[in-house]
Amino acid sequence: MEISLKNIGINKGHHIILHASYRAIQNAFPGIDAGKFLSSIQNIISPEGSLILPTFTYCFKRRKEVYEIFNHKKSPSKVGYLSEYFRNMPDVVRTSSPTHSFAMWGEISKYLSSDNSPESPLGRESIFDWLSERDNSYILLFGCDFTSMSFIHYLEIIYDVPWKDFFPWNYMKVIPVGESTDGEHNLKEVPGCSKAFVSFEKYLHEKKLIYKQEVNGTLYYYLSIEKLLNDAGYFFSNNYLELLCSKGSCPACDSRREFYFSSIKGSGT
Repeated sequence: MEISLKNIGINKGHHIILHASYRAIQNAFPGIDAGKFLSSIQNIISPEGSLILPTFTYCFKRRKEVYEIFNHKKSPSKVGYLSEYFRNMPDVVRTSSPTHSFAMWGEISKYLSSDNSPESPLGRESIFDWLSERDNSYILLFGCDFTSMSFIHYLEIIYDVPWKDFFPWNYMKVIPVGESTDGEHNLKEVPGCSKAFVSFEKYLHEKKLIYKQEVNGTLYYYLSIEKLLNDAGYFFSNNYLELLCSKGSCPACDSRREFYFSSIKGSGT
């Protein structure tokens, strides 16, 4: 198992954010369970590295409705079985964002604590900011594509896409406030829809900047965050409209598109 993971490129001291399909893991490594897969990564990277998984719960405040309130210790992850399993493993620390929390293990927990809950959930002062400052940080997408890569929301903020601080979820009767048992968390630069993020994936492939790899028939990416930050520059500065779903197919993306073109019209450009 560990030999296969080392062949992916995982090494001692790497800081990894993992997005994975548990079904894909089982297909690639028959008979493996979640604990063995995760502990194998931990064994390779050692406590000098870091393993991070999203444990998002999307506990937004809602208008005139009953809504879920985030409990740091008890609220289950809504982004897959693997992340929920990892959240409950020994020595794993969970951050406190009511909407976009993370479970983390290793070196990162010396720098970010369980009370990490920035106003920009995936922006400045978030886990992604920490990862971006280290040259041995990686994203492992195992059995999934760029629609699962939450780091792209961070790129939207870093490269200042026009709608980065436009809240796109009003149609769902939610407001940019996270609700937690420890109180309300005001939010800005709230992540939007990720369905069109495959456009960035396609761009990187066409430019031969990334390549899909395979383990026993299961596709994966192991991407350097430092390289991804550099490779993203042109796309996020010039092709950012491709990050939005096609017109009429997604209310969240439509609202951001309307905001963008209204702002252009208002500025007279």
